[in-house]
Amino acid sequence: MIHYMLYVSPQTRGQGELPWNGDLTNRGVVVLRAAALDDIAHYCRSHTLLLVLVDLTGAAVEEMIDFARRVRNLLQETQPHAILLGLAAENVSHELRRRLADAGMRDLVSREDPEEFLFWRLELFTRLAELEQFEQSRFDVARLAHETRERLHELSQPLSAVQGRLQLIALRASPEDPNYQHLQDMVRMMFEVSQSIMSIHQIHRRYS
Repeated sequence: MIHYMLYVSPQTRGQGELPWNGDLTNRGVVVLRAAALDDIAHYCRSHTLLLVLVDLTGAAVEEMIDFARRVRNLLQETQPHAILLGLAAENVSHELRRRLADAGMRDLVSREDPEEFLFWRLELFTRLAELEQFEQSRFDVARLAHETRERLHELSQPLSAVQGRLQLIALRASPEDPNYQHLQDMVRMMFEVSQSIMSIHQIHRRYS
């Protein structure tokens, strides 16, 4: 499964490079680049983002806070499951970490961190994203099963009525009736349909 990581570097107009040399593509992560909120909004419309890594290098404190909050608000509107990370040039004070967290940053990484730290985070995030997708698919399947079961119940009653009426007509028909064979065939087909519906009910009971 391919995941998309958006690297936002406003100070270099989106042309900056990640401080790690590891090949993320081989890890199933494609790196996209952006510089401004408009660029981020474009990628939010065209890709499902795993995470957004905002390069805070060289930015003033208030600029960091304001930009992080703007990105957070944009993601909440478009891709609420995307993770917002900050990339700092050096150690960040506890107070600034707290303010960035309040602004929407989920974590901070440093340019001095070994690339294994980033790779570990990416692996964790990808596994969480895939688990969330799996849980959503289970929910969709459960909802599909519930709605299918309701439709089967709605179908069973009129089908039984039609089958009973058809059997009665077939019993009253004589072999000389030109419709006799057609009625026998219809009774047989209705019986097969009823058997199929019963089989689906049994499958629902077995796996619900």
